[in-house]
Amino acid sequence: MKRKSDIRIGQRAYSEVCRLFPDEKWAAIARKIGCDKKAIFSWRDGCAPSPMFLARLLQLGADIEWILTGKGDGTHKKSV
Repeated sequence: MKRKSDIRIGQRAYSEVCRLFPDEKWAAIARKIGCDKKAIFSWRDGCAPSPMFLARLLQLGADIEWILTGKGDGTHKKSV
């Protein structure tokens, strides 16, 4: 089920994926997250990732607070 409640959540999730894996191919990134690359592109287009994928992004070092709220200093760097 696609969620469009806050288009920015998906776009911020996509941005974090790009930040975390700047030089990797989309198929490899999708395997790490546990989804297919179409799901990642749907985030870019405004669909919010499921809680399961948000949890996986957190494990991979994403700033989930920034993804969910947009609050932060713009660097959204977190240590794992």
